[in-house]
Amino acid sequence: MKFKATSFCFVGLLTIVAHVSGSEPTKKAHVFYEPESTVLAGILTRETFPGRPNYESVKAGDEPETFWILNLSQPIDVAIKPGLKDELNEPEKAVHRLQLIVDYEKVVPKKLGFQAGKTVRVVGTLSHAITGHHHTDVLIDVQEAKVVE
Repeated sequence: MKFKATSFCFVGLLTIVAHVSGSEPTKKAHVFYEPESTVLAGILTRETFPGRPNYESVKAGDEPETFWILNLSQPIDVAIKPGLKDELNEPEKAVHRLQLIVDYEKVVPKKLGFQAGKTVRVVGTLSHAITGHHHTDVLIDVQEAKVVE
């Protein structure tokens, strides 16, 4: 009986550690919009989207807009911090892709070694898409970035 109780406790402890460490494959991280700072990691892609005047098709004459996109390996749920009044952001579930908003005077992607296919760790604040220039539901305003691969 002592062996069974010890085994049960050990399995229970492993379950708690797996849950806390986020190693469950289906567990999504819950993060908050600005002003909360967030740290995310993912694979970079460089994507071109249609811009002005119609935001529909580069082939049909819209200006091309090229942005860095962070592709997360695990989805995140993004929420408004409790107690904050926020009319611009709205909760989103299972977010896999975020457009990077980069202040080129503070964070210089080329200097940081940004390349498509590289894994990066980004520190920044999240906001919801509100204009035609925003091409993912959630964006991250980059404060710091580092290539980790």
